[in-house]
This record gives sequence, structure tokens and C-alpha cells, in this order.
Amino acid sequence: MLGDEAFRLAKEAKDIATDHIPAYNEEQVRLVTQETRYLWTRIEEMIASLNTAVANQKQTQFLRSLLWTLHLASSMIPASVSLRLSPEEQNYVRDYARLNSTYRDAIENQLCPSDSLNWTADGELPPRDLFIEVRVIKDCGEIVTENGVVNLQVGTQHYLHRSDVEHLVTIGYLEHVNPS
Repeated sequence: MLGDEAFRLAKEAKDIATDHIPAYNEEQVRLVTQETRYLWTRIEEMIASLNTAVANQKQTQFLRSLLWTLHLASSMIPASVSLRLSPEEQNYVRDYARLNSTYRDAIENQLCPSDSLNWTADGELPPRDLFIEVRVIKDCGEIVTENGVVNLQVGTQHYLHRSDVEHLVTIGYLEHVNPS
């Protein structure tokens, strides 16, 4: 068992009487040194293995993020990235995209068995310019929007493009007024 030789050497040193010092135990010291070198080699191997695993994990996270950005379309991966992937990584990308698409389709079928979640299937597109009515809670002063400058003073209400004021609603400067 690892450490036994070092334990024996330490026990031998502890049992030494002050009036009699035994001869240097060269064989025991050699065994301890050999065991120490073996353990050091194993530690280095484990660190190298861990570093490889961390690097692979980072690459896997990058590939997953890339696939989600591309809506799981592995064929849309830029050639500059695709050429750098190993065969295992290319298989991973293909399989990951396929599994997620299969899962997404299964969930879609459970949620809407007779219909599709593709809201553009009937030709109707969602509105591009979503406007909301907001009431000013805290004075914001003048802000620049897509349609020009708007002065947001406390107590006033405005009908504005959602993307222009969404952050102000989030931080509590504006309140979304629900139409009645």
C-alpha cells in the first residue's frame, strides 16, 4: 500500500534510542524515494488529465452556445470554425443539434398536438413595432427614441416603442399602463 515504506522508515526513526544510533537504512530510503517519485508522476498525470478535461469542457460550452445562437442549425456553423473541429467535435455538434431538435419537436407535439408552434405558418407575422403605454413614476428627463426626443416628466403618460423604454420600466422609472 502506498505510504507503507515511509511509515516503516518513520517508525524506525522514532524507535531509535539515544544511546544507540543504527546504520543508515539505504534500502528503506530508496524504497521511500521510489514511492515518492511514483506518486509525483501520478499527480502530474492527474493534473494533465484535469487540464484536458477543463479545456474540453470549455470547448463543449462554446459549441453548445454557438449551436443555440444558430437555432440548432449545425449546417450554419461558419467554415472558419467548422474546419477547426476534430471529427469527434463534429459528431458532437451534429448529435447535439439532432437530439435537441428531436426533444423540441416532441415537446411541441405534447403542447400543441393538432397545431404547430410555428406562428408564422399561417402567413401572419408578429408585429414588428411593439408600442406600449407607460406612465412616468420618476423623472427621466429627455430621452432619445427611434421617433425623436421625448421628455419623460413625473405623472405624464406616453405611447412609446417598447425597446426604447423597456430598461426604464425594468428599473422602475416607468410603469406599463395596461389598456382598458
